Amino acid sequence: MAQPNFALMAQNTASLSEQLALCPNIPSLDAGAAILARLDNLATQMNQINTHLDNVTNQMNERFDVVNARFDDVNARFDDVNARFDDVHARITDLSNEMKAGNTNSMARLRNGQVTERTAPLAHLVNPRTGEAIPRFPVTPAALSSLIGRDLDEILAILGEDVPVDADTPEKKRLLRGCVGMVDIS
Repeated sequence: MAQPNFALMAQNTASLSEQLALCPNIPSLDAGAAILARLDNLATQMNQINTHLDNVTNQMNERFDVVNARFDDVNARFDDVNARFDDVHARITDLSNEMKAGNTNSMARLRNGQVTERTAPLAHLVNPRTGEAIPRFPVTPAALSSLIGRDLDEILAILGEDVPVDADTPEKKRLLRGCVGMVDIS
């Protein structure tokens, strides 16, 4: 029976150890370290690209903020112009109402100037600023003659009459007859 050759085994083990020590010199076995180095390099480049993109994004955001601020300024200016147009429109509407009221009151005064009887109907005057009917406006010359106190004062105030502070009721009625366009009726 054959016996193991220990001397040959020791020689081969020494030879195997020498050869295994040279394995790191094989490029394919060192590839793991090279791959890791390349991955580290790629990660560094990706970080640089991300940093650059963040910078570009920040610059774009700053520019958009400037553009948005300009749009806000333009919008504020448009709001101001719109407010001015609204004001002009309101003034024109007020002026139109006053003109219509003035025409209505002129026509009423002409008709009232022809009233000769105390029970004949009076043409109603309107508020000269708004064109709205005047509350408790007298319907006849007789009703005008019977007005006293607060109703008389309110009608004169709505019509914009300057009533002297010391004016008595007959004086106020004379002023109202003039505003209404009435002639003296006996």
